[in-house]
Amino acid sequence: MRRNTLSQGEYTFWVFWGAILFSTLYRKFYTITYVGLGITVLQVGMSAGLWFILMRRNRNYSSVFLSILMPLVVLETIEYWEFVPAVQGITEAAVPIALAIGIVLVRKEAGCNKSRQWRIAVFKGTFIKSFCMTACLIMLPGVVHGRSVHIRQISVLYRSVLNDIEAESIAKKDERTLNNNLEMLSRLDPKGGWKTLSLEEKSDVLETLIQSICWDLGMRDSFPNLNIAYLKSEELLGFYDRESDTVTLSYDYIVKAKADGYSVCRVLGHELYHRMQYYQIEMLEALEASETTAKYADLQLLSGIAEYRRESENYINGQEDYFLYATQTLERDAETFGDKVTAECYDAVQEYYESQIEE
Repeated sequence: MRRNTLSQGEYTFWVFWGAILFSTLYRKFYTITYVGLGITVLQVGMSAGLWFILMRRNRNYSSVFLSILMPLVVLETIEYWEFVPAVQGITEAAVPIALAIGIVLVRKEAGCNKSRQWRIAVFKGTFIKSFCMTACLIMLPGVVHGRSVHIRQISVLYRSVLNDIEAESIAKKDERTLNNNLEMLSRLDPKGGWKTLSLEEKSDVLETLIQSICWDLGMRDSFPNLNIAYLKSEELLGFYDRESDTVTLSYDYIVKAKADGYSVCRVLGHELYHRMQYYQIEMLEALEASETTAKYADLQLLSGIAEYRRESENYINGQEDYFLYATQTLERDAETFGDKVTAECYDAVQEYYESQIEE
């Protein structure tokens, strides 16, 4: 009887300190790494090993129960101590209650036997075991509460992440990029019947194209107006007016000449790039106007914008001298962008039609 009692107390004692040790290691090293996984496996292995030893030596089910319960309770209590006030309150109440019950049981079992060895054996076998068992049972509701709070927090976080993903998805759908407006922009292609569209229908397609190009260029605060009108010169296909923020395209070019949709896209891209050049000039002027940012205005990075401003102040009209007009940086860059955006639009529309065939 004495040997069994001492054995139970010893194993219960090592369960207690083992739980504290591995719970501390678990909190310190738990990550999605081999170290974290190793500590987790060690934690589970400790409980399984103690269960096996206790069953082999003692056949004491209360000790077996304690060896499995204690690591879990200690770990969870440490985990939620800082975040769940109820866990702190229950734990603080559990310790004096468990101490009181342990002392009562020790006094009852020790009785009148004044042998020092017997009292030590009773302390190890009864007090530690009863203290741990009582504390675990009292702390268990707090652990369950802490776990439920944790689950609710994870649930709220999960819903928040899903809402963010959904909002981001909706925002992406609302982005007026070329790829998000292919159903409308596909009408630029002969397959979409561009030349058979009415002027109103063409205007709708071109307004969508304007928004898409501006969006891709980063001019997302506003979009310019579209005007299709008779122009004085037949050679003039379109122009951008900075004051009214309007892109004007030639009525003769679009309607009478029945220009190809991609040709119109090229002209539109050219004029919208002029709009972005004016945006850049305004940005440079804003830098120069502030004492804080004026020092950045002369950076090599902005030298191209400074060239845009010099040319815009001394702009050469194509009707005056076409050669000098075409050699201006303002026009060369706009021409390059017009070709680029037309090629991108063509490729995207062709992929769109191919995907429609596959479906």
